[in-house]
Amino acid sequence: VLGQVKKLEKSIKLEVRQKGELNIPYHISIYDRRDSLVVNHWMEGLDLGKSVDLQLDINPDVIDRISINGAVPFLDINRKNNHYFYNNTLLHRNKSRFNFLFKTTDSRYNSINWFPSVMGNGYDGLMTGLQLTNDIFPSGSFRYYLNLAYGFKSQSPVGIFSLRKDFYPGGQKIRKWQLGIHGKQFNYNEYLDLNLKYRKLVPHIKLFFSNGMRKNKSLEYKLHWLDTEYLEFDELDITSIRNESSLVHQLNFNADWHKRLSQNQVKLGLEYQEYETVIEQEHYLKINTDFRSRIAIAPESKFDLRFFGTYFIMNTQRESASFASIFTRGSFGLAGLGVNDYLFDSYYFARSDQSGFFSRQINVRDGGFKTSTGNVSNVGKSNNWAMALNLKSDVPWSIFRKLNLRPFLDLALVSTKATISDPLKSSFYYSGGLAIEMDELFGIYIPIFNSDEIDQFYNGSSVLSRISFKLDLSRLNAWDYLDNPAVLLN
Repeated sequence: VLGQVKKLEKSIKLEVRQKGELNIPYHISIYDRRDSLVVNHWMEGLDLGKSVDLQLDINPDVIDRISINGAVPFLDINRKNNHYFYNNTLLHRNKSRFNFLFKTTDSRYNSINWFPSVMGNGYDGLMTGLQLTNDIFPSGSFRYYLNLAYGFKSQSPVGIFSLRKDFYPGGQKIRKWQLGIHGKQFNYNEYLDLNLKYRKLVPHIKLFFSNGMRKNKSLEYKLHWLDTEYLEFDELDITSIRNESSLVHQLNFNADWHKRLSQNQVKLGLEYQEYETVIEQEHYLKINTDFRSRIAIAPESKFDLRFFGTYFIMNTQRESASFASIFTRGSFGLAGLGVNDYLFDSYYFARSDQSGFFSRQINVRDGGFKTSTGNVSNVGKSNNWAMALNLKSDVPWSIFRKLNLRPFLDLALVSTKATISDPLKSSFYYSGGLAIEMDELFGIYIPIFNSDEIDQFYNGSSVLSRISFKLDLSRLNAWDYLDNPAVLLN
């Protein structure tokens, strides 16, 4: 980073400080008012925390800009602090520049990238608007994203925003720490001509530990604030729409490590929530473990393994046989259907629908099953404990690889009950079939065989009506790859 710059009579004196760990040569570039290079002076690299003073013989009156490594993108934490601009004798900040879509980052400018927003779901309908974001790569220490849109079906404003700020302490154990906040608002259900919406804010603080490119660890605290609309009924009709606010605390430890033949991830989490039902005040504290491994079994074939386990350390609704959010929160579900996404973390086309193709959208969470057993089914749900194993594999035959066709098998052991008077018991579930996947972003799943309770729900329906699909838009978040570059090695 460029420190103090002093303008002398026939020369300039400047200070360069090293704020990162990359000790490599660099050069000081000086430009005149026509943006022509007049001086290019190479310097030896510096160790973390060191600085060096440099005096260059040049007429200060011809200088317009002083830069480290010019305007070329470089391996640097924050390229924005590598420039000094002269306006007569006054130092001024980097200028702002609007770009349609994205252009190659020029650290001389504060780029504001804008592009149209087009989204859709079953309750807001078609949503169009505007997206704004700053540079993605190379990214600065402060990042923002804003997506403002209008839902033509719900006739209401919707959108997403996210802010993150990175801090680099320069120590040996902590690579950086981060403050951020994420928010969104959409409609999630409808009844007759009424729309029900949710609003969500999630501030977080996260520590990234220094473990190298092939091994990353982080510790994160999140606070989920949810404001959700619900219908209220009397004996005859709907009386009103009520808003219910809730807070969910999460503490997560994440680790990624890569070996010669495998890529591995583990997430350990604690989650706590207090909430009020129509009956009384409730709360729960649960611990989750999510382990994933991708193992090379042939030159172009991988075997995927996922283990998930959850246990409610405390739960005032442990003995409940209800899993609806109006009575119980935080319940485990076999499949990541919209109704099981009680934190509104993922994006669904029809998260509250009970039928139709879009109601069969899933995400890999909790039990990781690919079965779309509907939003009213209690099959495989739990308020006590559960564990699941998800297996997928490439088949080393050319026809399977060309079609991205992969067999899968899901297994789960769940502590559950069918009615309030039943005792808790351990129930075993399984499901297997074929998957057509495009990396982790998109997938189509065809369950072929299932355990009895799942088959009873399908009740002889056709194979086509059992097909589920995944569209995980979180995989398009470029910020996550910048925060954890080991993910790019998957």
